[in-house]
Amino acid sequence: MKHGIIKGAKLAAFAGMLMSTTGIAHANWTGTWDSQHGELRLIQEGDRVYGDYAKRGYFEGRVSQDGKRLRGTFQYNSPRSKNGYIEFVRSGDSFEGGWNWADDGPVSYTRGNWDGSLKSKRHPTLTYAVDRTDYWADFWNIKGGRASKWAFEGVAQAKVIYAESDPGYGMSGDEWQGTFDTNYGEIRLVQNGRRVFGEYAKRGYFE
Repeated sequence: MKHGIIKGAKLAAFAGMLMSTTGIAHANWTGTWDSQHGELRLIQEGDRVYGDYAKRGYFEGRVSQDGKRLRGTFQYNSPRSKNGYIEFVRSGDSFEGGWNWADDGPVSYTRGNWDGSLKSKRHPTLTYAVDRTDYWADFWNIKGGRASKWAFEGVAQAKVIYAESDPGYGMSGDEWQGTFDTNYGEIRLVQNGRRVFGEYAKRGYFE
């Protein structure tokens, strides 16, 4: 662990980073959803949302800055292994959405062919979206970055954090990893990609 002093601009930047997820937190997608294409089981981590749908396949997507719009891909685990785009826009405990096959390109939620409502806010048990670092559909890296640009549009810092050739996770480095002395007591932080979490003094914790 490294030690340092958090002062001025750096402390403000840290506060800003914590606040940047506020909109997302107010519209968390974690839970089980009913839809005309079967049950959706979703988990949200920061601006990332992934999960399963029905007994067919899995999702990977990103939510917009305000947490209301979810864009991503689905992988349909049929014998023909089809896949495509999704876009859901949330209003309260329901969403309006649309989908398209990969060859047809990105879709607008106004198409209205995939709508849903929240059934449970409990953390769901996943069947297909397990044991991998991401669940983008098979075509994700094949179409010259088209899917990546579309899915990450409007996501905080997406252009900085995600490269077209590797839309995986986070920035490298451990800029915030360590123990810091501050005027509010000792802060102990762990950085995992773009996520920073930890505790301060003997008072509480950060995410």
